[in-house]
Amino acid sequence: MFQFFAQLYLVAAAVLAIFQADDNAKDVFSAFKSADTFAGLHRANGDLIALTILVMIGCSFGARYPWRKPS
Repeated sequence: MFQFFAQLYLVAAAVLAIFQADDNAKDVFSAFKSADTFAGLHRANGDLIALTILVMIGCSFGARYPWRKPS
């Protein structure tokens, strides 16, 4: 659950950094440069979420496997 809240925080930080830039080329470039860090973390966290989902699907299939042989 923490990963999803982190996704929202990171995308909001990236967007707000861009929205707060003044209307000139230097400030807009600087805003995109600082937002790039948050966007990269947002992407990495998204990849981690996808990996977590795949692991949990694997665990759900593994839970159905009988580990002991019936006697």
